[in-house]
Amino acid sequence: MTAPTNLTLALLLALVLATAHHLDGPTDHSAEWASAQALLAAQQQAQADARRDAAAAALCRHSHGEADHAWTPAGQLVCQPKRGRAVLARVQP
Repeated sequence: MTAPTNLTLALLLALVLATAHHLDGPTDHSAEWASAQALLAAQQQAQADARRDAAAAALCRHSHGEADHAWTPAGQLVCQPKRGRAVLARVQP
């Protein structure tokens, strides 16, 4: 073989070896990272839901005294006073 052919083959082999890591599938680290991000998002959503429920309970207690609260399927707050009927809460933006 001639020197240019040897050099070309050596460069081709080096290129293949340099890009071989792209042939690997997702690593355990990347799968772990994705599940950690999903867990973090779920924790943040749970915290936001807890804050929302605490604010709703405070609003119902302030407006109706001793009262429970619930959410309609449409996401509206309903206050249920201890004595009386349920009242759709009015929230000012």
